[in-house]
Amino acid sequence: MKTKLLVIMILSIILITFAGCGVSQSDYNKALEDKLTIENRVKELETINAIQLTQINELTELLSEVKLPTYFPNRTAIVNWLKTTPKLGVSKDSEQWLQFALYYQQKALEIGYIISVSYSINSDGNITVTCDIVTQDGWLYYFDPDDCKLEDTYLRVEMVETKDLENTYQITY
Repeated sequence: MKTKLLVIMILSIILITFAGCGVSQSDYNKALEDKLTIENRVKELETINAIQLTQINELTELLSEVKLPTYFPNRTAIVNWLKTTPKLGVSKDSEQWLQFALYYQQKALEIGYIISVSYSINSDGNITVTCDIVTQDGWLYYFDPDDCKLEDTYLRVEMVETKDLENTYQITY
């Protein structure tokens, strides 16, 4: 019985030694090469990910510093802004009139305020151009870009958040 057991053990050792684990050396080398390639690619991607994360953090920081334009706080702020803004004079035609209005719009944006430019064409074909300003408390004012004299409309709108409007009214695209 001992001899039989010893023979079986010796045969098992010989079979395991020569049979290996059933994978040829070339297949093993290929698998090892693939493993190293994948590990290197993972390291590359981790480096790229770290760089991108750094860039995202830098852009997020820059965005936090950006001041979005807002409405003028009140009429006095508009008057003071108009006093300190360079005047372009009287326009020679309707195109230049619009250009002047856009100039004042840009000047307001440069200091963080919103001004709308509007025009209308009346029945006899004459154009009117104005710079329209809504204050934070909802009062509407305007001025002609040729004379920059602030006019009151005596109109006031209740100022609401964009999200409140979107929640109240159906949005269509």
